[in-house]
Amino acid sequence: MKPSISIVYSEISVLQSLNDLFTEAGFQTYPYYSTEEALAWAHIKHPDIYLINHKNTPLNGVEFYKELKERIDSYSLIPKAVFISSKYETEEECREVGGLDFIRCPYEPKEVLELITKYIRLNKSLN
Repeated sequence: MKPSISIVYSEISVLQSLNDLFTEAGFQTYPYYSTEEALAWAHIKHPDIYLINHKNTPLNGVEFYKELKERIDSYSLIPKAVFISSKYETEEECREVGGLDFIRCPYEPKEVLELITKYIRLNKSLN
């Protein structure tokens, strides 16, 4: 079974690049430009991990993740997330809401892929 990732990103060109990167690496990807769309699908699609960078209001990345956790709580799922941020969220905020890791912009796509792969392998070994 392919590892799966939901990518929630507010820059369409970066969203497409990350989607391509993870698709080429063998992931099932669910790319979302809109937090509303990602939340609407949350009860249907349950990826292994979320990669979040969202700068728009009213939901930045941290607020989106809080809402996501509330929405899927009824399914007894705990979404796992890695945040990418420049100045809209701090590492402390991301970890306080349960983020696994925090990547500061600018970043190298290969490093993001390696980090996500590490967390998916770790999660699979624990289950």
